[in-house]
Amino acid sequence: MKKNIVLYLSKSFTWVLKKPFQEHSLRFQIQTEALADFFSSDTIQVFLTQSKISHVWENTFIPQFIKKWDKWETHNKEVTADFVLGSYIPEAVTRKLFSLKHIFIDKKKTENLFPEYIIKSIICENYSEIQESFPKISSTLKVLKPQFWTQWKWIFIQEKIPKEEEIEQKFYPYILQEFFDTSEGFGTYSWIHDFRVIILNGKIIGKVLRQPNDGWFISNTSQSGKIIDLENYVIPEKIQDIINDIDSYFGSISPERLYSIDFGIWVGGEIKIFEMNGSPALSFPHITHKLWSYIIKKTLKDS
Repeated sequence: MKKNIVLYLSKSFTWVLKKPFQEHSLRFQIQTEALADFFSSDTIQVFLTQSKISHVWENTFIPQFIKKWDKWETHNKEVTADFVLGSYIPEAVTRKLFSLKHIFIDKKKTENLFPEYIIKSIICENYSEIQESFPKISSTLKVLKPQFWTQWKWIFIQEKIPKEEEIEQKFYPYILQEFFDTSEGFGTYSWIHDFRVIILNGKIIGKVLRQPNDGWFISNTSQSGKIIDLENYVIPEKIQDIINDIDSYFGSISPERLYSIDFGIWVGGEIKIFEMNGSPALSFPHITHKLWSYIIKKTLKDS
């Protein structure tokens, strides 16, 4: 009997969909099609749903589409998933990757867990506290960002206090930090960076350098940042020791875990962590395929 993988897109509450990727971008569709093609085989069939209504109970769904050869066909029968993959999967689902999002969503929580590695921050509950705390940061540039948010557009890296109307009120509290200068900290790659290591169950499956364009400070690709594949890069011993220490902690929580750590190397060689992410972008096909291959093995083995 074939195993069932359900791709849970969680974008719509609509039960009747005219097409599989309704409300999703073309880029997302291309990525998901590649994922479905990779999983589809003589031993695995792939289903797709993007409605919470389709979740029946635990690992049972009524998916709206099934992959048949090179196209999606409508589907309306119950299916027990051997594995569910996607974002915001219902909590009752047990056959999924263990998520560390509940830890990483709060930047102060990770700082408290690993104070020796993460840049210290000041919590600001309102604009008055930002004004009061700004002079306490010794670096010329200051970093201000939401404590519970990860989107680049609410991060301020500047010398002066942002105007009150520039700060999105709903994302308070914000955290205030020193700017960590990494402009000369990564060998021949000039300008500031963060070095992302992607970890699956204690094994490093990806290494990338993320850099903004010269003169910019935020490296997200949505801001035209550069992603450099460092597959063959030998991780320095100091960074590897930090990875081992952190993963030892998360390994005690769950034997199954996928997350990333973003490092910065100061011009003087000091190493700090900027952020950890429970749903990291995989960036390159060889990284993606390592995760997908793991999921296939797990699906065929565990169910």
